[in-house]
Amino acid sequence: MIGQIHADDVLQARRLMVGATRLNRVSEEGQGRAEYVLALGLVTLVVIAVVTIVGGWVGQDAPAPAVSVTELGSSPEPIDSEKVPLFNCSNPSGYELEVERARQIQYRILIDGQLAGETRKTAVSTLQARYGIVDGQVSERSFTVHLTAPPDSWVEYTVGWQYIWRQGELSLGFLDGTRHIHPYRVLSGLEFNIVNITYNTCTP
Repeated sequence: MIGQIHADDVLQARRLMVGATRLNRVSEEGQGRAEYVLALGLVTLVVIAVVTIVGGWVGQDAPAPAVSVTELGSSPEPIDSEKVPLFNCSNPSGYELEVERARQIQYRILIDGQLAGETRKTAVSTLQARYGIVDGQVSERSFTVHLTAPPDSWVEYTVGWQYIWRQGELSLGFLDGTRHIHPYRVLSGLEFNIVNITYNTCTP
């Protein structure tokens, strides 16, 4: 009986040891999993932070370049005209006429090539300051031309409107030492002038 009891005790003890070993292994596995999850979470946070910082750097505009302007000339663009006849036949005195007109102009800045962000803003603001305009702004201009006809004459004037375009080159210098040249055109003015004068013969 004593030997039987001793054998049962030994078997029971072995079972308890196995159970304890299993519990210890489960505990270690659970701890390992918790540590793995914690580490994975920390790595995820670090990756998110790095992506956010790098994304912020990429999204920011590059520093504005140094801009210089070289004007190469100007050219008129005729847009409209009208004839104004002065009949002064059989009149021993001269004749004078003041012609007043008004017209709107929308200022324009056109730059060749692809410019974006701060680079474009800097280029446009430089040209606006150079020519005293605001790109896209609408302004109404009024003009007066003085017409005359000598005694006993018939004179026909042609008066006309024209835009004034300025042409040149923008030189953009960047921090890496590169320099880009961009041709530009600026619609900077509006004129109303005498285009032509025709002297006709008075019919007796």
